[in-house]
Amino acid sequence: MNQKKLSIIVPTLNEAESVQILVLRINQAFNGDRSLYEIIFVDDHSTDGTVEILENLSLSYPIRAYLKKGKRGKAYSLLEGFKCAKYELFAIIDADLQYPPEVLPEMIEKIRIGEADIIVANRSQRKSGALRNFASKWFAFIFGRLLHGLNCDVQSGLKVFKGQILDEISLNPSGWTFDLEFLIKARNAGYTISNVDIYFDERKYGESKIQFLRTIWKIGSNAIIMRFRKKIPTIIISASIKNMID
Repeated sequence: MNQKKLSIIVPTLNEAESVQILVLRINQAFNGDRSLYEIIFVDDHSTDGTVEILENLSLSYPIRAYLKKGKRGKAYSLLEGFKCAKYELFAIIDADLQYPPEVLPEMIEKIRIGEADIIVANRSQRKSGALRNFASKWFAFIFGRLLHGLNCDVQSGLKVFKGQILDEISLNPSGWTFDLEFLIKARNAGYTISNVDIYFDERKYGESKIQFLRTIWKIGSNAIIMRFRKKIPTIIISASIKNMID
C-alpha cells in the first residue's frame, strides 16, 4: 500500500493546556508510527508557556515549533506553516481539541484512493451553543452553497489536501478568512472536494480567540467580494512539462 505522509499545521495562541493532549492523540491516530507524520506548530506569541511545552514534546515526537514572524491572525500562521512542510499531503487542525485528530488517517485514505484532492471535516454533530450552531449552518448555506456552490463545511478548521494545490493558487487571506478563499480558488483551479463527517466537541481548555459576530461579518463580506470578483484563470503545468522547461 502506498502510504502517504502528512504535514500537520497547527496555529497556536495560548493553548498550553491542549497541545500535549493533541500531540498524543495524533500519535495514537497513526498507531505510534512517527515516520508517517510531522506536526508544525506556528505560535502567535503565546504568553502561557505553550512554546516551552512544544519544545519539550519535540524531544519525543516529530514536532517543529515556530514563533510567528508575520501579521497576527490564524490565516497568516497557516501560510507560514505551509512553507515549512516537507510531505506531499497537508493538514490543518485547530489546537483546541474541538476537532478529532483520530479522523486524519481516514481523510488521507480518501485522497489516496482518488476520492478527492481536498477532504473537509464536516461538523455534522456539534457540542456548542445553539446560537453558534445556527449561525455556522446559516453561513455555510448562504455563503458556501448559494454564493459559491460549495457543498461542504466551508469554515471547518480541519482539512487534508494535496500540498501541490498551494503552488498553483494565489491566496490573500486576512485574519480568519483562509478557509473559504482556499476552497473557492482550489475548486476553480480544477481540484475536487469531498467530506468526512465528524463530531465537533466543545472547548475544554483555554479561551476562544474568535470574536464571533465580528468574524462572521468579516468572512461573510469577504465571501460576497469573492463571488463578484473577476476570476483569473489558473494555469496548471504538469510535472512532465515542467521537466521539459527546466
